[in-house]
Amino acid sequence: MKNIIALSFAILSLLMVGTTANGQSSDHAVLFNMTGRNQETDDSQLYSARHMLEIAGIPFIETDQFNEVINGALILFSSPVIDQSFSAEELATLTNWVNDGGVIISPACKKESFSSLFGYGTYIQAKNRYTLIWIDTPLPEFEYFDEPEEKAISLGRSTYSSVIKSYGYTLSDGLSIAVFDSGETAVIKKKTGSGITYLFGVEWRDVIQRGQLNRDFEAQRIYSNGFEPSADVFPLFLRSVWKTINPVMVWKFTIPRGYTTALIPTHDVDARTSYDTMWHMSAYEKSMNFSCHYFMTTRYFKDDYLSASYNSKSVLNIKNVMADGHTIGNHSVGHFPDMDNDDNFPIGEPGLDTSTYKPFYDSSLEKTLNGSTYGEIEVSKNLLTNDLGTPVISFRSGHLLTNESMNTVLEATGHLYNSSFPACDVLTAFPYFEREGYTWSGTLGNVLEIPMMLSDVFSADPISQTNYPEKVAIWKEVVRCQANNYAPNVILIHPTRKWKTDAEKMLIDNLNLSSCGILNFEDYGRFWRQRFDFNFNQTYNPIDSILIISSTSGALTNDSLVCLMIEKPQRVKEIKLTDENQQLYTFTIIPHSDTSELLYINGSTLYTGIEKVAEYDKLFIWPNPASDFIQIRLPEHYGSQSVITIHDLSGRIILSKIVPSGTESFRLELSNIHPGLYQISVSGSRYFAKATLIKLR
Repeated sequence: MKNIIALSFAILSLLMVGTTANGQSSDHAVLFNMTGRNQETDDSQLYSARHMLEIAGIPFIETDQFNEVINGALILFSSPVIDQSFSAEELATLTNWVNDGGVIISPACKKESFSSLFGYGTYIQAKNRYTLIWIDTPLPEFEYFDEPEEKAISLGRSTYSSVIKSYGYTLSDGLSIAVFDSGETAVIKKKTGSGITYLFGVEWRDVIQRGQLNRDFEAQRIYSNGFEPSADVFPLFLRSVWKTINPVMVWKFTIPRGYTTALIPTHDVDARTSYDTMWHMSAYEKSMNFSCHYFMTTRYFKDDYLSASYNSKSVLNIKNVMADGHTIGNHSVGHFPDMDNDDNFPIGEPGLDTSTYKPFYDSSLEKTLNGSTYGEIEVSKNLLTNDLGTPVISFRSGHLLTNESMNTVLEATGHLYNSSFPACDVLTAFPYFEREGYTWSGTLGNVLEIPMMLSDVFSADPISQTNYPEKVAIWKEVVRCQANNYAPNVILIHPTRKWKTDAEKMLIDNLNLSSCGILNFEDYGRFWRQRFDFNFNQTYNPIDSILIISSTSGALTNDSLVCLMIEKPQRVKEIKLTDENQQLYTFTIIPHSDTSELLYINGSTLYTGIEKVAEYDKLFIWPNPASDFIQIRLPEHYGSQSVITIHDLSGRIILSKIVPSGTESFRLELSNIHPGLYQISVSGSRYFAKATLIKLR
């Protein structure tokens, strides 16, 4: 029997120092910052490597000191290896470290003396390779690569004469595990002694940040409503490598509340018809107890492009949506079709209002006059804030059009979240912080981009009342692919027609809501901010099978949604969660699969208790759907008091009841619960079961 002890992270710089006095290993990766060594003019390489580690969720430290690099279990080079990157003595040290079991992952190598370490002979640099294709062999590093779009990733549109720099290698004694469309080796795996090196024929900034800056040579194979993981495969590869070298692996999970994936409904209200009909969608979502997000256009004037839609009536309609439990975001003032034109929309001056900001779209000129980025963002935000009496912290641009000053203005006006990029277009489904001006050297800001994955906009074959079931099938397939990567699905549906509510309902009805959470956009953003801020270390002692997970006291006492995935937990007899003062903290373990568990920390836990749950079964309840009450059958081996808990699909506790030990069946009254979809669970000291409950009117 495992003794799960309530405990958590010591000061990272002290804990992440190789081995402890009792011989147990401190298991962390090291990001080697080579920016200074390579005399790079910006931090785009370093940022991209760091972002890979953050998405992978594994524990790591970052250093530019070589003597600290070999204290970890894995080294990720931030930058290509060039002549000035390492000395001969450092190469010898790295070679010995790999021989002793270390793992190195490197972007392009152009230093001849490193060819033996990485197993290549020669290389050719070019800009006309368009696809990276993993070999058709089941390797542990390919754990996440189960879709065609992951087995072959895009480096740039094939009609372009020039795309990113890539490096095609010839082999000496390494193994080719990926090739370019040219047939040249793209990724080399080489075993040296007890260790392994991986060499990629690309630079990290070209496959990570280039897409985020929308400078990726149109690498996306579909703009939206598809699966495009060309940037995400790199952190997923990194996570899989980390799993192969750790007998027990811990990583920061990517979906809150332990769901496998999430659907995050958002709605752009950018026309008068949307303001008049959005109540259909809002009412349905309320009936299901969903909290969704509505981006509001505040068009207080008429021009050649659109009529006015924002007035006292529309404000009342927004307040009704808020009363249904939904949140509100900023969708600009005018929803102009040329917002991406920097000449038509210069940054402008702050401090404007409806009396001083007078943009006008002139159809004869096909351009907006008197527009500015400050006017579009700040005036709209202030209107919504003042009229609704609530802070507005999220933004989506009209038509998903961006310009070079948009991020600067969002930052200056206090926005925290942006969702102006399709996930396929930026090649990633995961959130990231935006750079000022969307340039390589722009300051990394505080605005978190949460890319949109799905939309009711199908350009080639528009969605309609008759074909929307076909579009729902497309959405559902994307959600399936995303679930395999524990990735989210932000969906945009314009609430212009009642049948679009039917389309949203059809999609949700066809999802497994026990594994796919329906989450609020800003709640999901807060989760990712907490995840980015949460640092930890893991230490596993295989002799006594003790896993120690450590973080700071501040991180462990915050009300957080962060949870940790533990892979291969069957090797663990005891878990300790501790802080920098060796203080022990409570946590809860919930089984996730046959080979993994989720650890919830303090405020993030949905369940009470610190004991490991022995089983994770389906809960038997009847009737279901139910109107007035349900009967719950408790397990036969249930020998202690248990807690029955009902959560809505955003994770909020709706009801909690303690059931005495020895109870075999329990009647639960539902008269005070609103109609909708809920998760009901029963947890005891050694038992956990759950089910989906449908509450009728």
